[in-house]
Amino acid sequence: MEEDGKDLLKMSSVEESAPKRRRSTCPTSPGAEALLNLDSSLTDLFNFSPAAVASTPESGAQQPVVSASPTSICSPPAQTGAEPSAAAPLTSPVLCRKTSSVSRRRPCRVRSTPSPAGRGTASPPPADFSQEPSQLTPRPRSVPAIERLRRRLAASSQSQWGAASPSLPLPSYGVSPALVSQISGAPSSCEAESQRRRAALVRAAETELPPCSAVGPFHGLPSLVQTLLAKQRGITALYEWQEECLRLPAVLKRDNLVYSLPTSGGKTLVAELLILKEVLCRHRDAVLVLPYVAIVQEKVRALAPFGIALGFLIEEYAGSRGAFPPVKRRKRRVVYVCTIEKASGLVSSLLEADRISELGLVVVDEVHMLGESGGRGATLEILITKLKAAAPEAHLVGMSATIGNMDDLAAFLEAQVYQGQFRPVQLREHVLLDGQLLEVTGPAPKAPPLDADDWRALLTPRRTPLFQYTEQQRQRDPDGVGGLVAEVVPANSCLVFCPTRKNCEAVARLICLALKSELKEHVLDKKKSLYAALVTEGGGTVCPVLRQTLPYGVAYHHSGLTTDERKLLEEAYLEGTLCCLCCTSTLAAGVNLPAKRVVLRSPYTGSAFLSRGRYKQMVGRAGRAGIDDSGESILIVSPRDAKLVGQLLTAPMERCVSTLLEQDGHGLRRLLLSAVALGLADSPAALVRLLGRTLLAKQAETLKVDLTALVTDTVAALRSERLLRISRRDGGTNTANPQPVAALETASERDANTDAARDSALDAARDADRDAARDYDPGEISAEELAADGRAWSETWQLKVSRLGTAAVKGNVDLRLAGRLYADLSRAQAALAVINQLHLLYLVTPYDMMDFIQPCAVTYLDMYSALNEEEAAVARLIGVTEAQIVRMMSGKKASSMPVAHRFYLTLVVYEALRGGSLWDAAHRCQLQRGQLQALLQSTGAFSAAVLHFCRQLDELWPFVQLLDVFNRKLATGAAAELAQLLELPAVKQGRARALYAAGYRTLADVANADPEALVRTLDHLPRRVARQIVDSAKMLLLEKAEALQEEAEFLLDGIKSAQFHSSPGLGEVLLNSARVDQATEPPREVADPATGPPQQATGGARTDAPPETAVTETVSK
Repeated sequence: MEEDGKDLLKMSSVEESAPKRRRSTCPTSPGAEALLNLDSSLTDLFNFSPAAVASTPESGAQQPVVSASPTSICSPPAQTGAEPSAAAPLTSPVLCRKTSSVSRRRPCRVRSTPSPAGRGTASPPPADFSQEPSQLTPRPRSVPAIERLRRRLAASSQSQWGAASPSLPLPSYGVSPALVSQISGAPSSCEAESQRRRAALVRAAETELPPCSAVGPFHGLPSLVQTLLAKQRGITALYEWQEECLRLPAVLKRDNLVYSLPTSGGKTLVAELLILKEVLCRHRDAVLVLPYVAIVQEKVRALAPFGIALGFLIEEYAGSRGAFPPVKRRKRRVVYVCTIEKASGLVSSLLEADRISELGLVVVDEVHMLGESGGRGATLEILITKLKAAAPEAHLVGMSATIGNMDDLAAFLEAQVYQGQFRPVQLREHVLLDGQLLEVTGPAPKAPPLDADDWRALLTPRRTPLFQYTEQQRQRDPDGVGGLVAEVVPANSCLVFCPTRKNCEAVARLICLALKSELKEHVLDKKKSLYAALVTEGGGTVCPVLRQTLPYGVAYHHSGLTTDERKLLEEAYLEGTLCCLCCTSTLAAGVNLPAKRVVLRSPYTGSAFLSRGRYKQMVGRAGRAGIDDSGESILIVSPRDAKLVGQLLTAPMERCVSTLLEQDGHGLRRLLLSAVALGLADSPAALVRLLGRTLLAKQAETLKVDLTALVTDTVAALRSERLLRISRRDGGTNTANPQPVAALETASERDANTDAARDSALDAARDADRDAARDYDPGEISAEELAADGRAWSETWQLKVSRLGTAAVKGNVDLRLAGRLYADLSRAQAALAVINQLHLLYLVTPYDMMDFIQPCAVTYLDMYSALNEEEAAVARLIGVTEAQIVRMMSGKKASSMPVAHRFYLTLVVYEALRGGSLWDAAHRCQLQRGQLQALLQSTGAFSAAVLHFCRQLDELWPFVQLLDVFNRKLATGAAAELAQLLELPAVKQGRARALYAAGYRTLADVANADPEALVRTLDHLPRRVARQIVDSAKMLLLEKAEALQEEAEFLLDGIKSAQFHSSPGLGEVLLNSARVDQATEPPREVADPATGPPQQATGGARTDAPPETAVTETVSK
């Protein structure tokens, strides 16, 4: 069982003959040929080159040229009548390392241009690639080789660009700066002028040479990628469909693509290979959009070893992580791993900074979530629409589960479609009805289509459950869930999906009653280690349910647990410490946790009946690739739900429908306002054209909507809320008074619960009138003119975003809350209490969390009574009194007192930030630990949004200074010493505290740690996770170092040299300073030991020394 949870991602081998490489006949310019010669020269320079160069330029023989695929680098044509040399396995000059078995799978031909005698260059066998990737540091062979390379580089450069031209840039294969300096003869410090000239040279060469699309034999990638896949994930070969997908014309021609396969089919690996190809071959940034924060953090950890070995950066954009706009990188490419919301903000910030061209590839996982309600589907549709409009050259790839209207999705993405039904293991679906286990085998061949009433024809009786219940056990577990689990554990794993969180805990206890007591001895040491880790995470406390179920290898998994607790349980399940998880349906869309058997406790999620798509997603977790030959699912059905289950099994897949019009068209308002703010449209007609590229437009006929009318009504609504302005292009004037911002909000919307609060709201409205006057455009069209013209848009009308609208867009604040937030901040500005954190914390408490957490009146009164005099004064200043809480206890609904309701959430966060464990704070506030953690994370994210909101409004400048510091406090909580460790992906306070106690107190400590030492030190830390944590620390340090280096080079670029008329590097600055010193320092007399008489000498370098020596001495001095 110890090996049962390992190598879950290992795929079965698929033997396939290697494709032949065709010779490219594309002509090559002399400049491009110089680049190719330089690339082939690197092969001669490093020890692990695939083939030795038999002759040097001095002997007159031509050098070998790498032949690539038709989309690769265009090679110069060989001489007429020449025969290519024998094929030899090719690896990338610097990056490629692979085992001999892997190298035989993807050979690439190496041909050498023949010598005058007509003989090709012989290729020795491949080098030994048994070293670890961390040992693959390129080392120069000898100084003569470097000298030959320098002379060859100078000759090729001079032949094309003249004698005074600079050297061509070296390919970015991870060559150290010192080696580059040794090859080019330049100092190793950054020289801005040289970089600029080289960049111009590359741009000139690229006008004649197509962009590089292959640097190795593994689908254009270095062989090191194969080695990393085998070592990190146990993947030794691709599935046949993956090979086919990577060779699609849409991939080769960089057309948009959407591909759809069942769950666990291996879709993500194809996306990762496309991302690696983008950053390594095309040297462009890539974005990977994932649906949930936990999946983002897991993917960041999984990609970290690839980034370190292959030389690219990985940045996490989830929760409060991620900077807008991102740091501009000039040396390394970046893979942004984002949630849907963060990806939208990232694209908007790149558009504002005019850097959208940096993105070469955007991959969207679970793209069928376009049809998800609640705002996430609309956000995804807005993101894709912006990309299509502003970055048409970016390659857009979507991964989707099976849906019923793939044509609509493909039309929206403007993409080609690849669909399949591949699963790595066979799935057998069953239904447990009336004590009989029935397999869903489908209709008989050539049978007519079935309806829901005939659904039993889909079922084939197999057997009754094997587990023998006692009478007492049967009474406790009438559905036989425990018996279904006992049939497969502990030899195999099992997932039990439950309709509610409480049911997860109850079913976990129920299963333990059916398991044998001997199971407690199974992997006992690992269970003890897991329990100790949970004790550390809980601050000395473990959930009573987990204390009861862990000895049997059973646990529950839902949002009531903290992120660290869920992560520990997931890792324990994958390692085989746990053999059964009772979970909610959200786990099916989260981290990949496959099982031999999947049991659906009920065909409901909450009170809603299962959809076809959600059902397929849940049963798709059955079957572990590389371990099981088949997987099985069992849906437990009661007789009263039999007909509904028949409809479920016979229903077609759900359609993906646009959600822009949900919630009174909130998504549509966000799209149109952001389009105007980002410069994608400035008129109603332009907005109609933009709206025509949405999924809503593709389904307009089905949904029976008029795009022009939608734009008209939405623009009018945005204008009435002072988020959008309509003015004349001809500069006409309007004498109408501008409508105040705060006057748009009613007293109830301002949360004015008391007379004092209403008075403050009136003051805020008067302040907003003055602010609106600053935002007033004399050419703005009045409301009367707009009403008179109706929907007849004038061609002279121009749309502009108001200051409030700009703040809402850049702060990513809900448009429905922008006016309310502005009024709250303006009201607080008149009397802001900073004697403690309570008032500022109230202002950043998220409004939307009031929909998920209802106050407990008794607990509320206890927390309010425990406030000291200063804290109680802040509460009264906000407008919350003890009398309001008493009325809440008497039955008055919290929704009628929004200020008091929001202040309750503030007190909960305030209690959690005071210190102590999250468990204790949740117990005092009568909340689940996961609820409290979600509230803390949401508060941190909303606080960052409020900060960006205030930066766009000059009158709110005090909050910018306060929130800048306060946000860092929210990010770390009460443990400021853990700030660096909390930057690691998926590391929360529990594991960070354990690392800190073990002596790993900084990112550098973790990056330099031995993964085996971490495994021995920390409780229940799998080796795979330990390696990922160390690699993630290295990646974060690399990102920080790169950012500092980029900032330093940017500052040096700003220094203008009078001699070079450019931005010199550090060496040139020192050299110029030395020359100034030489010109100003008076000569002094020194005695020459050889001649005796005094001679004039300068204070600088020796005048009789060679120029190179003089420069070296001056810089050293």
